[in-house]
Amino acid sequence: MKKKTVYLSFCFLLLSLSIWGQEQGNYVSVSSASANSETKLDTTITLNYVSKQEDILVKIEKQTKSLELMISSSVNAGNLTIKVYDPNGNEEGNFSVGSQLDSEKSKSSNGTICKSLNEPQAGNWRVKIIPIKAKGIIRIQTKITLK
Repeated sequence: MKKKTVYLSFCFLLLSLSIWGQEQGNYVSVSSASANSETKLDTTITLNYVSKQEDILVKIEKQTKSLELMISSSVNAGNLTIKVYDPNGNEEGNFSVGSQLDSEKSKSSNGTICKSLNEPQAGNWRVKIIPIKAKGIIRIQTKITLK
């Protein structure tokens, strides 16, 4: 019974972090009190002909053993660029996808970036979303393992 209560509490914490990250200005913080724990967070962003740039911050604590970050997108209209920056502002990867067809045709363009780091630098990692009249979906999957 105690294990079930701990498991349900952990699930509630993950759900709360996910909702909190979406409501508090695109900030995601993942931490855990137990050693050798693993936390996964999945965020989906829907774009509806958007051109406003935004940043998603992923806070990495000093006790982080590994970080896996996978960002994928599917764009039906417009263009989208995704860039990943470390806490020092150094670009760690990017991709761009876009539609080249007129509005009478349907096409989907997809892009993915995967980062897997051992002992990543602590601080705020930034995922920069740069849409130009983009319509589509962005999915950010984060897996953090603590020491």
